[in-house]
Parts: sequence; C-alpha cells; structure tokens
Amino acid sequence: MLLRLEPLRARLLRDAGGWRRRAECRSMGPELFFPVGEKEDAAAAQTAAAKQVCARCEVRLHCLAYALAARVEAGVWGGLSPSERMALAQRRNRHRAKGRLHRATG
Repeated sequence: MLLRLEPLRARLLRDAGGWRRRAECRSMGPELFFPVGEKEDAAAAQTAAAKQVCARCEVRLHCLAYALAARVEAGVWGGLSPSERMALAQRRNRHRAKGRLHRATG
C-alpha cells in the first residue's frame, strides 16, 4: 500500500503550534513584529529590532516556512519583512518553473 504524502504546506499549517512554543518572540508583544506608523524611519527601526530577535531564534526557519506556506502578508516572520518574503517566494516559484520546464523538455 502506498502512503499518500501530505503536501508540505498542509503539514506546516497543521503543525504550527509545535515550533511556536519555542519561538523567541513568544514572550514579547506582537507590536514589534508588525510595524505601523507614519514615519518610514520608525517602521524601519522597528523592523530591524524584530529581525534581531529572529536572528537569535532557534525556530526561525520553521517560522519563515510557515509564513511562506500560509502566505502571510504582514509582519516580520522568520527574520524577513513582507517584501523580502514576497521576493523569496517569487524566486522559489521561478526556480520551480525552470525545473518543470527542464524536465518537460529534457
């Protein structure tokens, strides 16, 4: 009998609680990770401070994988801002598309 493997996205979304309990940001308020405000400099400073927390977090990659799988659009997750996550997702999609094209023509 062949086991049907669950897609990575579904597993990440289902298992989110496990890594979240070990996250460095768990004891902090969410405000740091969701910069808002009228001044760009203030938002940039807040994003930098959030990224410093992420840099020392043992589950940073789990957090980033979750944010990408869940298509989270706001906040700092896994040490990346929304625009950085979008750029990463686009690069991954292009890479996957090239692989599919290569397999189809190879």
